[in-house]
Amino acid sequence: MATHTIKVTGVSDRLLDLLDRRIEEQHATSRAEYLRELIRRDVLGSVVSPSRLNDILAPTRNERTERGYTDHDIEEFVTEALEACRRARRDAASRV
Repeated sequence: MATHTIKVTGVSDRLLDLLDRRIEEQHATSRAEYLRELIRRDVLGSVVSPSRLNDILAPTRNERTERGYTDHDIEEFVTEALEACRRARRDAASRV
């Protein structure tokens, strides 16, 4: 994969300090990794990989199975929620 450099002008030292503090407190990554992730999420959307989704849902697995929910039920719920969010975003964008 090719590597590219993006130069951003007009960012104050104060803003960079705040950015670095946020990264350190919430993400424990480098500035470059954090910005790459922001770009990826913005361009690709907030798509969650199946393995990441399993990690996210793992703590609820016992509760879900006790209540009779299957992985398919959860997948269907998440898919419908994503579609509703995307519809709302498209509708809001079309009103602007």
